Amino acid sequence: MAYLGQTLVILLAISLCWGKYEILNNQASENVYRSDNPKGPIVTPQPHYLKNQEKHVKFHECKVKFKYDNDMLDEIIGVYKDISFGKGYSERCTEASGGKDIQVEIKFDSKDKTYLPKGFESQHEAYSLHVDGKGNTKIEAKHYPGVVRGLDSFSQLMTRTKENESEYMMEYLPIEIKDEPSYPYRGVMLDTSREYFFPETIKQILDSMLISRLNVFHWHLMDDDSFPLYLESYPDMTNYTAFSPEEIYTPKTIKDIVKYAKVRGIKVIPGINGPGHVNILGNYPKLSSIISCYRKPVVNGLAYGSPHGGIINPLEEDSYDFYTNMMKDIHASFECEYCHNGGIVPEFNCWNSSQEIQDFLHQGGYHQNDLTQIFFSKRKEKAQDSAGHQMTNIYWYQSNGIKYQEDDILQYWEMGGKIDREFAKYPKNKFILSTSEMNINCGYLTPFGQNSQICFSPMSPDSYVRFPSMSQESKKQVLGVEILAWNQMSNEFDLLTKLNPHSGASSMIFWNSDYELKGGYMKERLMRLQYRLKRYGIPTSKVSMRYCEEHTHHCFGI
Repeated sequence: MAYLGQTLVILLAISLCWGKYEILNNQASENVYRSDNPKGPIVTPQPHYLKNQEKHVKFHECKVKFKYDNDMLDEIIGVYKDISFGKGYSERCTEASGGKDIQVEIKFDSKDKTYLPKGFESQHEAYSLHVDGKGNTKIEAKHYPGVVRGLDSFSQLMTRTKENESEYMMEYLPIEIKDEPSYPYRGVMLDTSREYFFPETIKQILDSMLISRLNVFHWHLMDDDSFPLYLESYPDMTNYTAFSPEEIYTPKTIKDIVKYAKVRGIKVIPGINGPGHVNILGNYPKLSSIISCYRKPVVNGLAYGSPHGGIINPLEEDSYDFYTNMMKDIHASFECEYCHNGGIVPEFNCWNSSQEIQDFLHQGGYHQNDLTQIFFSKRKEKAQDSAGHQMTNIYWYQSNGIKYQEDDILQYWEMGGKIDREFAKYPKNKFILSTSEMNINCGYLTPFGQNSQICFSPMSPDSYVRFPSMSQESKKQVLGVEILAWNQMSNEFDLLTKLNPHSGASSMIFWNSDYELKGGYMKERLMRLQYRLKRYGIPTSKVSMRYCEEHTHHCFGI
């Protein structure tokens, strides 16, 4: 028994070194969700148009043959073979097997070889899918992301039979689906400033987003705690701003993750900060002059708290030189179409303590908000010049009179009750919704053991599914939704179970906002998602107890 315990410790240590989970030889991960009260084909999120009849067909997993004429699809089809039939599909299906082939034909307009079209438009993910009475399937889309969503729907129509682990079945044939999202932005924000996540774990997050049909990965790189991004313009900076020399993201790593995301139909948006939440930059001697109120951690018996909130000095020209150089390096790795520029307004007490800043404000008749505005405008101008092309800026929305430009995208992360009033202040801007229940820390204790003030109830599978109450006019300004993974209290081993399958609920609502999911119906959809994630080896929390997973109708009356 002692030997067994030592072996498990060694395996756990190996998993830590790899920076990822692996579900090894776990037969439970091969379980297939089966409804005890089937009512036709279920695809999640619910398609906008789905029509079916009552035929069915059985086939061997190795008899599914994909037909397409563009090598862009090679990798994603390989991914969906493993999602549909379990990992190792290509190795299992090297030899011919008996039975008729199931033909899957894919057609899409791919003249420009672009994985991700510019902008966020629902038509970019539009697809049609037709399965005839024999299981032969045609997927059509104008854009690559539409092909990915079509493959995702197709993968959910196949279920392994109870009799043979290599035999699958499609029911309710023929099936016709026509679909596109109600809202084209469905994202996850990952905070790697407060906790470092290894590249392999980030790839698992991207895989879970693919299966959950989330299409934006907002990578929060900079905060007071750390800035682990290697910049060519400041090659020694991470010696001062990363948690350790091993916890750094190099340009090679970034490019690999961005490509991995593109193949899965996911845009990566880098996130930086300013003017607030940049105290870590003051650790670097070459940048210490641009940080107002910089402080190193102080040990005393009188106070405790998060890292001190250092602020950019907007009067220092070196501040803009830094952002110019940083954005040039970030663009080289991320190929930025969008950049999240933070924009959290700083504590004005810091600027009030600077005689230089006070003199500037008095001489110009300015308020501190004007100083923030000056910083936003000048930083944007410099960043555009360094990137060499027009970038769309995203900001954390602040209800304090900041004058955003009409093409700025605003991320609303305050409580939901004031939405109509706040949106009306910026009628031409688009908003991303990240209200309090969309924060994965909802209901958990703070880093200091206090009750969370983020929301009023513990996280549950239903906590992300509410479309905040707002007027029809406000809904027209909504671009989409983003789940916030602030990581003061998350790490390699629990983040994925906090995200999954709950983040998928947000996708279900914002993909098809006309299809109402409540109570047991949402739970059943989330359990199906839970099983798909588990089968692909992605850690996920449970939605309900095992009995209810197998007796959904009995437990939830659906």
